[in-house]
Order: sequence, then C-alpha cells, then structure tokens
Amino acid sequence: MVLRCLRKEARHELAKLDFNIKQTTYQQELKDVSRWWSNSCLAEKLPFVRDRIVECYFWAVALFEPHQYEYHRKMAAIIITFVTIIDDVYDVYGTLNELQLFTDTIRSGYTPSLEEYLNNAKVSISSPTIISQLHFTLPNSSIDKRVIESLYEYHNILNLSGMILRLADDLGTTQFELKRGDVPKAIQCYMKEKNVSEKEAQEHVRFLLREAWKEMNTAMVAGWLLTDDLAEAAANLGRAAQFIYLEGDGHGVQHSKIHQQIDGLLFDPYV
Repeated sequence: MVLRCLRKEARHELAKLDFNIKQTTYQQELKDVSRWWSNSCLAEKLPFVRDRIVECYFWAVALFEPHQYEYHRKMAAIIITFVTIIDDVYDVYGTLNELQLFTDTIRSGYTPSLEEYLNNAKVSISSPTIISQLHFTLPNSSIDKRVIESLYEYHNILNLSGMILRLADDLGTTQFELKRGDVPKAIQCYMKEKNVSEKEAQEHVRFLLREAWKEMNTAMVAGWLLTDDLAEAAANLGRAAQFIYLEGDGHGVQHSKIHQQIDGLLFDPYV
C-alpha cells in the first residue's frame, strides 16, 4: 500500500514537471511570436486591428500540441494572426466600395438559405486557408502535383474542418456580431428558411455540428494524400473552435472564462 502511494505521488510529480516544462516551452514560443508581431509594426500601421497574439498562439497550441512541433505552432500562430487582420480589415475598416472588391454577395437585405450560406461560409471562415498553408511547414511535406491539387481543391477533411469551425463560431458569436451590423449567420438563415424559433435553429446547428464530426471521423479513417499530421491539425482546429466559442466569442471579444483557460495553460505554473 505504501509502495503504491509512493508510485502515485511520483507519477503526480512527474506529471507536474512535464506540464511545467511544456509551459516554459510555450512561453518562449509566445515570446518569439510576440517579437515577430512587434517587429512587423502592423499594430502601428493598422491601428484598428485586434491585438490577439496570445489568442492566436493558443489556437496554435491546440493544432500542434506535441513538444517537437515548436516551429509549426509559431507558424500557425502567425498565419492565424494574418487571418484575424484580414477579418478586421473586412469587418471593421473597409468601406462598402472597397469590400465589393472582395465579394459580390452583399445584396440589399438578402438572407441566403442555410445550404447556400454554409457552402460559402465553410471556406470564408479560413480553415482551409490555414490548414493548406500549414502543409508547407511540415517535414517531408509532398509537393507532388496530385497532393497539391487535393489541397487546393479543398479535400473533404478541409471542408469539414471549415464547417465545424463555422458552426461553432456562429453558435458562440452570432448575437454580438448581429449587434454590430454583421450579415445573418447560420441560425438566422435557418430561422428564415424554415420559419422556426431561434432555439429550434440553434438546436439544428448543433445537430449539423454533430453530423460534421461523424463525417470528419470517417474521412480521417479513410485517409488522404496528405500527411496524418495535417489531418490531425484540421480536426484539432475544429476541436479548438468548439472550446474557444463555447462561452461566447473567446477570440474576438474575449471574456473571463477564456482568459482563465489561457492563463492556466500558458502562464500559471502547476505547483
């Protein structure tokens, strides 16, 4: 019994040591990404964009958790930072005339069907962009023509990653974004299309989210031309989205619960 307790205590101490070593690694990587952000001078050149370096790195840790993926976490954080900047240019800064250079889907009060909305939104959420760029950061990543074509034709795993990210985002951010005048999201599209209540529409979006995960699990088992690491990162992006948007907009607006989670992972040592 005493020996068992000693072994349990030893395992606990080793687990604490392992966590604190990883946390130290994460902190150094975050310093490197923050240094890149400062040196880029983007905050001064684009003062309207959100400073979300810590949050972007938090996403990156979710994508590539194993210790050896230091470079990939930093690259993922930088890519996600650029996506956030582009999103802010579009949503906050651009004029209507400027934004029409990006899209011709803005029409006077038009609410698309849910299918029409999702076909566009699973790509515009930027998951396929993030994952496809990460392919080129991975060791031994193939540059075979078939592989690259599969990547940029949005293989089903990339589509599903975008679908999961979009649905989780919409469930967590819709109310805030509608207040600032954003376009209708999945919930509003389904409400208008089916003439149902907001609660019913939310339940339907949650159902779609569960179905997307079933398809994702099937697609990952079936395999693809790209690496297993990239497939795992695509799935992890969806997992991170459900976590970050669970209590609201944990990336764009921030709230105390997501701050607690970030602090616990990146800054508070396990004592």
